Amino acid sequence: MILKKIDADWWGISQTSHAWLAGQIARLWGNQQFDIPEPQEELLLAAELHDIGWTDWEQRPEINAETDLPYNFLEMPLLTHIEIWKKGARKALTISRFVAWLVSCHNSYLLKFRHLDQEPEEVHDAAETFLDEQKVLQNQLIQSMLGDKEYRSCLTQDSTFKYQQLLRAWDYFSLVLCMGDTEETEIPEVRSRDDQSPVIIKKDHSEFRYKVKPWPFAEETIKVGCEAVGLKKGMKFDNDSRQMKTLEWELIPG
Repeated sequence: MILKKIDADWWGISQTSHAWLAGQIARLWGNQQFDIPEPQEELLLAAELHDIGWTDWEQRPEINAETDLPYNFLEMPLLTHIEIWKKGARKALTISRFVAWLVSCHNSYLLKFRHLDQEPEEVHDAAETFLDEQKVLQNQLIQSMLGDKEYRSCLTQDSTFKYQQLLRAWDYFSLVLCMGDTEETEIPEVRSRDDQSPVIIKKDHSEFRYKVKPWPFAEETIKVGCEAVGLKKGMKFDNDSRQMKTLEWELIPG
């Protein structure tokens, strides 16, 4: 969950709603300077489902004893993250081998950037086991897809790296919008075709309006959104009584 303060109130954006936002960004992405490689549908679906492993946790989020609110995803114990990431590829595999493979690669990448040397031995061992298991799964899925003519031509070394780069870019783009605490930042790992310019997003006098340069979308301006749940200390997460609201962002060239 991403905790976001709007005026005086706390709101929580589930990881799955954040992923929906990433999927909207992905589906609107693409022009002469920024292409989306094949298989497009599976790649875009992976953006929407990259946090599918969080569905159970988000229904009954773990409460941070220090705040009496759900854990912000950046504050969660690493073991909890690992258990959630384990579920991600398994759930995605009920839909698509490609999506499961990309979700697994994405979660493995995120874990590798954690400071494992600073974690207790139990956590370090769990992380290493997870990475080993995911590597086996990724290889199995790649071998399976190479036997399918629909995927064979798409699974070159360059293209598989490109898929992972795009998912990381869309994920980060969505996180920047959801968190709203960054005035200006570079979206990693994507560059314009002609001059290799990085994509920069910058607040435009509001945390719900951003300028983007160079412009990576097909439309002249776009609006994207997701939903958030109202948070109160000590609240019980009963789906029938949640207070929800829609959040919307406007993106313009600039």
